[in-house]
Amino acid sequence: MQGIDEKKVAYNKISYTQEFFLCSLRKNGKAPVSLEFQTCLVVGSLMELLNQGYLVRSEKGKLVAAKDLDDSFSYLKPLYDLILSFKKPKDLKGVAEAFVLGSVKYMKELILAFNTSLIKIGYADELIKKGRFREKTYYLPKTEVVTNIVNKVRSEFLNGGTITEDTLCLAALLDKGLLIRNYFSKFEADALKNRLKEIRKSQEYTCVKEVLDHISGIIAAMIVCCC
Repeated sequence: MQGIDEKKVAYNKISYTQEFFLCSLRKNGKAPVSLEFQTCLVVGSLMELLNQGYLVRSEKGKLVAAKDLDDSFSYLKPLYDLILSFKKPKDLKGVAEAFVLGSVKYMKELILAFNTSLIKIGYADELIKKGRFREKTYYLPKTEVVTNIVNKVRSEFLNGGTITEDTLCLAALLDKGLLIRNYFSKFEADALKNRLKEIRKSQEYTCVKEVLDHISGIIAAMIVCCC
């Protein structure tokens, strides 16, 4: 893979959930519809809201709003607004299930918010096509940016680099979201999965291991619910 061309796209840091979403977009501009992808997107977004202090956990483990959402995190607004709408607070698993297994419009709004955030910073292109009855909008990821993100994961996980918490979360989302093989060979994917397993057993990355545990547990529970 080629490195990013700085003349074409000036890389600005984005969150690991935005990176995950960008890597998930297909060449036709559509996001996956799998339960695994949707769960990973929602859990990653919830953890981001918690880590940024927009949500806090009550003594009973319920998620409640702690402060208003800044414009720079507008891509998380559909999820944040749903949490505000609950008559009774829910825990992380409850929020994820309500969002993923609830109205289809919830996920559509979240995906649109992510797409809009990436368009604003030039990491995706908007393509409007005329259909038989109405226009359809597609969001095409910038190949250079996706390549840069994948190379970062490869460098930190497979080439002996220092693994940051954000990259670890991104790798976990790509793995559980069934997107790893889109960018890595079987050998690389196996090595990356083994590294994630080692990290879960270690004493390091305590906060990140919570993300890994939530993703695994919630996906398993949702698969049971949908059967």
